[in-house]
Amino acid sequence: WYDWVALDTFRNEIATTLISKFNFTTNNKCGNANFYWGGKFELSVLKNPFTIKAEFDDIGNLRIGIKDDGNFNIPDTLTISPNDIANGWLIRKKYSYLNISNINDLNILINQIQNEVFNENIKGSVLNTILNI
Repeated sequence: WYDWVALDTFRNEIATTLISKFNFTTNNKCGNANFYWGGKFELSVLKNPFTIKAEFDDIGNLRIGIKDDGNFNIPDTLTISPNDIANGWLIRKKYSYLNISNINDLNILINQIQNEVFNENIKGSVLNTILNI
């Protein structure tokens, strides 16, 4: 009953690694297999009081960050790079998954995500930014 599952990219491997390394969850997993259905799908992980979202689109982009639900008062003193803001997001990082073609590329991407999103000690990372709000 799945509408479709992408097999022509490393999207499934990226999602599986994000789930195992950063405790993301999703409703798009195909049973117990490491496949994810849908042209677009989302992973999420709670980092109180925010939920970090990872969105895979159908044209090879992965966006990870905090969506703007209108409930957060961002202080004027907080500096977020304009490159990290997009319509509907408070802060986000954008990656292409189309250029990931082997395990080495996958590990490089995951390390980049670790530093740019989840490393609370790196100024400008998503987690560092939200912890300082």
